[in-house]
Amino acid sequence: MSELRVVAVTIRDVLGAREFALQPGQITVLEGANGSGKSSALQAVQAALAGGNLARLARVDPSGEPTEPEVVLVLEGAGHEAYRVERTGDRLRVRARVGDTAGFEDVPRPQGWLASLFDPDCANPVRFLMAPDKERALMLLEALPLRLDRPALLAEMGVAATELPPLPMGIHPLEELALIRDAVFRARTGVNRDAKGKAAAAEQTRRNAPATIPEDPAEQIALGETTTTNLAAEIAREDAEADAGEAAAIQAAQANQQLEVERVSGEFKTWAAKRRREHDAAAAEIRAEAERQIAAKLAELEREIQVRKAAGEDGLDATTRAAQASVQKAREDRIAARLRLESHRETLRVGQERLAVLRAQAEVSTKARALHDQARQFDEEATRLGAESERLTRAIDALDAHRRQLTKDLPIPGLSIEEKVIRVGGIPFEHLNTAQRVDIAVQVAVLRAKGLRLPVVFVDGAEALDREHFDHLRRSLKESGVQAFIGRVAEGPLNVITEEPAETPA
Repeated sequence: MSELRVVAVTIRDVLGAREFALQPGQITVLEGANGSGKSSALQAVQAALAGGNLARLARVDPSGEPTEPEVVLVLEGAGHEAYRVERTGDRLRVRARVGDTAGFEDVPRPQGWLASLFDPDCANPVRFLMAPDKERALMLLEALPLRLDRPALLAEMGVAATELPPLPMGIHPLEELALIRDAVFRARTGVNRDAKGKAAAAEQTRRNAPATIPEDPAEQIALGETTTTNLAAEIAREDAEADAGEAAAIQAAQANQQLEVERVSGEFKTWAAKRRREHDAAAAEIRAEAERQIAAKLAELEREIQVRKAAGEDGLDATTRAAQASVQKAREDRIAARLRLESHRETLRVGQERLAVLRAQAEVSTKARALHDQARQFDEEATRLGAESERLTRAIDALDAHRRQLTKDLPIPGLSIEEKVIRVGGIPFEHLNTAQRVDIAVQVAVLRAKGLRLPVVFVDGAEALDREHFDHLRRSLKESGVQAFIGRVAEGPLNVITEEPAETPA
């Protein structure tokens, strides 16, 4: 089916226009003072194509009587193809020419039919120029017909999908490329930071480690521990034996003394009792004979008892002295044993001190070896991270190459969108010169319109451009091949200027 074009416009009671008609060209410029009707005409044509209730644009009659706005558009294509678009209030009727006759018939589902011809959101180049960065980026993205094969891209980059954060669904390929690049760039930044940290940690670890690892005296420690353990056990055994010998000797001496005391005491008591009995018997026999003899006998007996008692006590003293001598000898033997053990203990102390020195040396050796091993691990980790950084750098280079390949046929060379900011050749849109910005705005509008059966661009507010850039805008639109309606504030009443494309020489 052929491309269509608006060839006639009739407007009644729309905004400030009571009745207005024009036959647009490829470029139609409506210029005049504010209130002259130029914006009314542009809005009326857009409303007729885009849909909605035309009543909201109804003209206010000075008499107060209600008005019914109406817009009629005639569209023509190749040959005899023609359509009439009639919108009145909230009613829409579209009729199509029947063959090559003068008759017309209704088109079913007219609004859907119009939607297939015309993009109601078709960009206004001036609106694109004046839009904030985020909105301008969205307008551009909607105009760029790109397709991105994410699995193929990740394969080129050598990056697994699991290495990327979740990406929003339905975003534009350029946004998707920017998000992927940003994620990989951030990952590489983190890897580089970690690699630098590992290298610094390795260097600091080496500064804390001796240049040469001390010899580990493990064998000497084991031998020393065995010697000191055996010596300590021998000392403890001899000490215990000496204590036991002393205790046994004292106990035996005390037991012998006690036995002797008990024996002497028993013998004395037995003898004394016997002699008293004998005395009592003798006394009984002689008591009657003479009191003197009894007294003499008694005195003699007492003297004999005292002598015998003294003799027994002398024997006990000798036993006590013998026991004391045995105790004294046991204690002297214990002292000698202690003196002998002191020499062993000194040997043990020297061995233990040597062991302490060896253990300290072993600890230094172990720590030094651990520091050297840790520094080596840091180096290996830094090397691994460096390789990972190089891999991510290659991934970024592959993505950039893929983006260049993807956008090489776009009408805007060097285009990229980073964080909702349009860049061309790396330069932000706002830093381009005016002619470059106008060119891009027109190209975006044309990209949105091209490919539709009714490629129309509406430009309202073109007075924001000076004469040089306004003329540049007109030329760009004319060269693009789309049909353009341009509104511009100027002095005087409404003036309509139409331009047709130059005829190609035969």
